[in-house]
Amino acid sequence: MRARLADAEETAEDRAPANNARALLLDNREKQYHILFLCGRPNWENAFIRRAAEMDRQLKLTSLVRVSGKEREFKYRGDRSSLANPLFEGFDASRELPRYDESVFIRLGAEEQELIGGYPDRLEDLFPYHLIVWSEIEAEFFSLGQMEATRDYVRQRGGALLLLGGPRSLGQGGYAGTPIEALLPARLLADSSLPPDPALQPFQADPALEGLASGVWSLDPDPEKNASLWKEGPALYGLNPLALIRPGAAMAARASSQSRALDGLPLFVSQRYGLGRGAILASYATWPWRMGVEPEDERHERFWRQLARSLCRETPDAIEARGKQDSYPVGAPVRLEFLVRDRRFESREGLEATAIVRGPGGEILAAAVEESIEESGVYAVEFAPEAPGAYRIEFAPGTTENPPAREEAILATPDRREFDNARYDPEYLRRLARAVGGEFVPLEELGGAFEKIPWRPSQQAEYGRARLWSWPGFYLVLAALALAEWLWRRRRGQA
Repeated sequence: MRARLADAEETAEDRAPANNARALLLDNREKQYHILFLCGRPNWENAFIRRAAEMDRQLKLTSLVRVSGKEREFKYRGDRSSLANPLFEGFDASRELPRYDESVFIRLGAEEQELIGGYPDRLEDLFPYHLIVWSEIEAEFFSLGQMEATRDYVRQRGGALLLLGGPRSLGQGGYAGTPIEALLPARLLADSSLPPDPALQPFQADPALEGLASGVWSLDPDPEKNASLWKEGPALYGLNPLALIRPGAAMAARASSQSRALDGLPLFVSQRYGLGRGAILASYATWPWRMGVEPEDERHERFWRQLARSLCRETPDAIEARGKQDSYPVGAPVRLEFLVRDRRFESREGLEATAIVRGPGGEILAAAVEESIEESGVYAVEFAPEAPGAYRIEFAPGTTENPPAREEAILATPDRREFDNARYDPEYLRRLARAVGGEFVPLEELGGAFEKIPWRPSQQAEYGRARLWSWPGFYLVLAALALAEWLWRRRRGQA
């Protein structure tokens, strides 16, 4: 794509027309982000979020909804006793039914064998997802292995975990002191520190600067209209209090309420954890944003699509390109580094990786692949573009056990770096003059600049030696000088 300034016209007054237009390389490949939504009970939140995701073909939402919890102990009922979950009481006992100590789920939007055993116990089963959302699910539901696998999914895989608020979530759900709390952007209140019956006071979302800058909490490009949409929208009810926001965490929105107990409390907080991100949306529910508004009002759907994309887009792939620039000068060496990880996202060494570089006209360029000796799993591809245009790099790890080949592209342009910042910058010129031991002359004093330039012998001057007695004219000069001396002495009477 070639971008040009709207009011840029090449005129005689424009001394640098080369910087009026710029070529850009856009990645328009089809991408799909896979989201796992775990819900502790059938609720409206899951239904409305699913509808929002269905409006975006790049978001694939798989819901795992618990319809019956597991029993802590077996209840003997005589002849009516059964090992099946109480939800199936009265059904044919000869069928294979979930046990009493197993939860029962329904799967929405899942593949045939996806999540067939419930929430995954193994770390590698979580890797296909870019984002995991927990809604109204208590900490007691998870085993220690499942919590540790989820924590490692965020830290090692680079995925995102979003916890939604609710009476059985966060501190009220018993997550304080669990392995999950370590990746969350806030310290949680213990059960003993929570109010016994929190008042469900109404509140509005008040986006902070971090939220507006991220684009997630921007519903309209006009700042005033955007603030009005959040202020005048339907109110939310129920908010989980947080003990302490961790250093380095970003609070994108807070609650705005007439209740002093709720006003200013964190609503959405996130932080980096390892390669991934942990986030909290402390509201009990967001579906009220969809109620009480016109059917064409899609602020709820837009918010959830923007939130899901912001959390998913930072999730790395198994093969990740690093050190990529917007453009490269023609003829200059291009170096791209590829970090290769296997299906468990562990770096791979000693691979026979190959790379194919195709030029703008389809020609194949020679490209060398070198494995780094400083960092595990890093392979560098080097080549030099010969003409302007887009170059495609097909990088293959070399074995079938690794992820498929990765395709990247770079843009080669003529070297016009001197026109990128073509303006008079006196401060930069002063620093440059001091660095080289010269002197800076302002434009208004440019007329006298030549008088300040000292003369120095050129370092490129050529010196030679000639023998005068080998030149015939030398003897004529000697004869002339001798004759002149004789005449002078004769006139004085000395000859």
